[in-house]
Amino acid sequence: AASQRAPAAGWLRALSEAAPSGPEASMTSKLEQSFGSGTKAQVEDVSGGCGSAYNVSVESPFFGGMNKVAQARAVYKVLDEEIAGMHSINVKTKALKPDNN
Repeated sequence: AASQRAPAAGWLRALSEAAPSGPEASMTSKLEQSFGSGTKAQVEDVSGGCGSAYNVSVESPFFGGMNKVAQARAVYKVLDEEIAGMHSINVKTKALKPDNN
């Protein structure tokens, strides 16, 4: 019976690693919606699963003309409620050129 469960457990692990869920998915969606079209966000729980530390990466045309401090502050503002429950957050941002297509 244990051998029958192993493939399912492996499949579930691969699925959970491939697609963010829970707080990560919620924060990713919130960032992408807040910063608009062309925004790519990635949120990774680096706390071992307890949700107390995250790496956040956001690339967006919204950041055009903003310095790195202003970009990070914009991310902090969007995630204000979530940050209140964290012990640490590492934010990386990048300004993208607007898509003219």
